[in-house]
Amino acid sequence: MNAIMIFGTVAHDPDLGQLESGIRFASVKVVTRAAFRGKFGSVVEEEEVHPVFAFADMADKLAAAKSGDQVAVVGRAKVEYLREEGSERVSMNYSVLATQVQVVPQVPECFKPKKG
Repeated sequence: MNAIMIFGTVAHDPDLGQLESGIRFASVKVVTRAAFRGKFGSVVEEEEVHPVFAFADMADKLAAAKSGDQVAVVGRAKVEYLREEGSERVSMNYSVLATQVQVVPQVPECFKPKKG
């Protein structure tokens, strides 16, 4: 099974377009963040950027997202392996082909906990 779920922040307004066949598409980068305790007990924070592509009706849903919005994306991973000519080195590019997209409403400032 090839399935992936991402919940993160839209890094930029969606790029929109249309294929020669007339199918609409949208693409964004979704940023996820995680924090955990490292080997020596210190907090380690990670940030990853996930390229997300959507087609047809899902492109319309993804197009509604704006930079800074929270989104939930379900889809499948598309992996491409690249080998440099004359080298043993192999790199990997991956993207998410969205099958479901949900823009998550922001919590109004008045409902957020106050700091200090």
